[in-house]
Amino acid sequence: MALWENYGSAPPSQPQAGVAANASDETKQAIKDLQTTEQKIVGQLQSVHQTLASEQAETKRLSDQAKGICWQMAIYQGLGGALQVP
Repeated sequence: MALWENYGSAPPSQPQAGVAANASDETKQAIKDLQTTEQKIVGQLQSVHQTLASEQAETKRLSDQAKGICWQMAIYQGLGGALQVP
């Protein structure tokens, strides 16, 4: 008769292998989750970069237009208002 049967307790369990396998599975899942998050962040950063580049191009276009209008106004004012608008 085993000692634990005399005292009514269960035999010592050996969960080390199960715990290691579970920890390994949890680690693998955590790595997959981090990789998924990383891919999402990279996609968001690329989107922000594209939006920024587009907005910078639009800002330059508008700036160039404003310069053109300023030059036209300067030319008109330089003429001393000789051109009469009907």
